[in-house]
Amino acid sequence: MNKTGSKKAVIIGNSGSVIQFLTQKFGPPVVQRKFSIFTFGKDNKEIHLHFYKKQCQLKLVDPGIPEYLKPMVIENKNTKTLLKTLLSLGFTKCTFGKILVYEFPVNNGSILVMRNTFIGDVVECTEAKSCETEFLHLAKRFRLKLLNDSDIKILVKKNKNTDLKPLFDSLGVLNAGIRLNLEELGFDISAANPTLRSRLTAISNDYSCYESAFEEITKTKLVGKKEIKTVKWFKPISIIIPCFNSEDTILQTLYSIEAQKLPKKLLKEVEVIVVDDGSEIPAAKRIYPEIKNFTFRIKIIRLEKNQGLSSARNIGVNLASNEHIIFLDSDIIIGQNYLLEHSVRARMFPDAIFLSFKKNIDRISELTNIKRIQTGVKPPENYDDIRFSRFIHKEKKGLYKLSVDSYIEMLNESNYFKNLGYGRHIGLFDLPSMVVGHNMSLQRKTIIKSGFFSNYFSGWGMEDAFFGARVIADGNFVIPVLSTGVYHINHPPRSGSEKKKQRELESNLKLYDKLLDQEI
Repeated sequence: MNKTGSKKAVIIGNSGSVIQFLTQKFGPPVVQRKFSIFTFGKDNKEIHLHFYKKQCQLKLVDPGIPEYLKPMVIENKNTKTLLKTLLSLGFTKCTFGKILVYEFPVNNGSILVMRNTFIGDVVECTEAKSCETEFLHLAKRFRLKLLNDSDIKILVKKNKNTDLKPLFDSLGVLNAGIRLNLEELGFDISAANPTLRSRLTAISNDYSCYESAFEEITKTKLVGKKEIKTVKWFKPISIIIPCFNSEDTILQTLYSIEAQKLPKKLLKEVEVIVVDDGSEIPAAKRIYPEIKNFTFRIKIIRLEKNQGLSSARNIGVNLASNEHIIFLDSDIIIGQNYLLEHSVRARMFPDAIFLSFKKNIDRISELTNIKRIQTGVKPPENYDDIRFSRFIHKEKKGLYKLSVDSYIEMLNESNYFKNLGYGRHIGLFDLPSMVVGHNMSLQRKTIIKSGFFSNYFSGWGMEDAFFGARVIADGNFVIPVLSTGVYHINHPPRSGSEKKKQRELESNLKLYDKLLDQEI
């Protein structure tokens, strides 16, 4: 065991078998990207940088030191300075590579399967005392080669790329491969005082690496229509529902949660937080007479004065007791598999925000009948969501202008949003505008780190896109979920009229465009 309290072993053979075994025993792993840079200086000194979980770990390797020093953690904002410092200290050459890490929680520690490291596919046991038995059982079962620090140093030396690359070129320009990978992970290596707009132009939304991992674990496609069947993979979720004058639709939303295809013991782990944002008729008057019919836990927060969607959502986040968060509007009916599909994805990929599409229905639709909802509602077969496909008039307001009327198929033209990174747009729409708050899921820590929802916006529109822009700029993917969807119950504009709603949108569009150019 080394000083970091972990044990390592090289996988000899198929790492997929190890992953499948651990999944069957402990459930789906948390899957995250890792980027490693090994820099080389004089006297065989090496400094290893590992960019993982929004942090940078630095390790010094020195022939005069028998073991690795305890790694240091470097803050994101100091990444560029760190790389420049390494150059000034004589660490001019490097090799680097991307790793996909599968993390399985075991007791109070974790077993990690790391693919494509400098020494091959590796299994690591962190906090070894708490999960050492499981690790040794795994090593024996799959004949893994146990390693100590000396073994690791030998393997790194044997397998490292002999065609080393310069860390910076002769003009002081950072290696393009390093820049690209760091920017995609959300690490800031731009010029001083970057703006949100400039950060968005450096971020990719190509989540392909997660597609193969998801299919390997679940046997379904990340952006496919096939449903997940293993309900035991469900993890507790907090659902936040802002509510303003929604007394005629809030029960439909709540009953669609109750009608999920989940065992009651799992539904009991769901927490629903309704934030009544100053409704004329308190939401509690509609909910309390029905509360005995709900298996999930419910909290109702009453704000005497309307404070807007952002404040209501932020209050819900602060009160949430679960790590996985779902935002729903109070006029949404979710498909009966919605919670499971979003829960598994949020569990596996903490650096992503997940969105499903909507189909609009009239208030007199048979689907709005409470008794009908109680039997479970299947996801829509088709959608009229603007993010799916839509005919757009050239006069429609947006951040971008259309020269002609256009029929836009966002999923098709963006390859399921994967080609929408680096600040690109299709017609009126870019990646942040795909983040629509009527239904989406992500992790609570992502919301907190991105700065919550902004209270700058007043009225309808753009507060969710601005939230999306900050989440994306922090290195998180935007991924559609097509295996489930929602129904939106049509209603008159909450603003009072369509004309007023459009005025609010125009004002918020101008504010959004201005905020993109502020320093972050």
